[in-house]
Amino acid sequence: MQYLAFFGLTGIIAGLGVFYLLYPMTKRAASLEVNPQSFEQELLLTSQQRDSSYITLQELDQDFASGHLTASDYHELRASYKRQAVVALITLDKLEARQKQISLEIELAIVHQKIRLKSKTRAKAAGPTLATSYCSRCGSSVEAEASYCPKCGQKLAKLVIKQGS
Repeated sequence: MQYLAFFGLTGIIAGLGVFYLLYPMTKRAASLEVNPQSFEQELLLTSQQRDSSYITLQELDQDFASGHLTASDYHELRASYKRQAVVALITLDKLEARQKQISLEIELAIVHQKIRLKSKTRAKAAGPTLATSYCSRCGSSVEAEASYCPKCGQKLAKLVIKQGS
């Protein structure tokens, strides 16, 4: 009788532990549908989901080894938790790839800004020249030799300046 009460209590505690670990995952999915999280929060929550899945799988293995689960229950639960872990890993891979892409875009924007600042500094140092023209679409200044506007990509018309007649 005492063994039955012990295993019943152990089963309840194990069930509550699994619920405690899985509840944040279900809450996170619902909150993302209603109110999207920022990129950093998504990365953090997905990392926590991955870690939680790993812990749950370890606890599941321990419960099975100690005889608290039948083989069929163990295999069914293990497959389910493995799927959750795989989803978390795939999501993390996508988020990390997006993070790298964002970093590269930022670096590219910085390089473009440095180039613009250098060309503006050179243009100010040289003073006004006839070599500077303006884009007909966006109005930004472009070098006379340029074929396309560096800001909007508009193809530029070539101007021919006649020297004295």
